[in-house]
Amino acid sequence: MKTICLNFNIHRPYRLKKYDFFDIGHNNFYFDDLGTQSGAEKKNMEFVNPMLEMVEELIEKNGKAFKFSVTVSGVALAIQDKYCPDIIQHYRKLVDTGCVEFLGMPYNHSLCALNNEDEFIH
Repeated sequence: MKTICLNFNIHRPYRLKKYDFFDIGHNNFYFDDLGTQSGAEKKNMEFVNPMLEMVEELIEKNGKAFKFSVTVSGVALAIQDKYCPDIIQHYRKLVDTGCVEFLGMPYNHSLCALNNEDEFIH
């Protein structure tokens, strides 16, 4: 029997708000919290939830013969924890099966320059 490794990659960036020249020096908040929340809820409903449900069904059907990995960025975990905590519970349920492995990836990707210039240079 052939063995394959399936991996699902999850990353959700923080949304940036419109920031123009006249905001310089008056407004130092760059993030669109409402856009981040609505985007996370929409993507979780359209993609992440169905994928997790499919993986759960495959584990129930095939038992320990089915293995799967999920790569999640730190930003995605933080956003899901804040706006979609049911996804985190679903992750825990899948980990408890012993058939799903979670992998980490960079927390901020290219947005690290907005949070910490030293981290971006590093």
